[in-house]
Amino acid sequence: MAFAKTRRYGCVVALGCVIRGETPHFDYVAGEAASGLQLAALETGVPVSFGVLTCDTPEQAEARVDKGAEAVRTALEMADLFAQLRTRTALEMADLFAQLRTSVAAAAK
Repeated sequence: MAFAKTRRYGCVVALGCVIRGETPHFDYVAGEAASGLQLAALETGVPVSFGVLTCDTPEQAEARVDKGAEAVRTALEMADLFAQLRTRTALEMADLFAQLRTSVAAAAK
């Protein structure tokens, strides 16, 4: 949250990996990471992208390493959208939201 509070950055990207072990720490760490990042975004208004992998094995983590790049792209798109929203009229904003919906739908495929 410290980076977001400075307002020096257009977005924040959290990258990491939590691998399940033999204790319940996996669930606590994964849940608290998601909660903390959501809180940072809500309290600061700065887009925060969640690129934290939650895996059962190191092999699963290696297979999903490209998810970090997706998190970065998402954060940059959100930062661009936020910047555009600050300078647009209501009609222009409606068009931007339509573009965002299209972008999100394409990313979900």
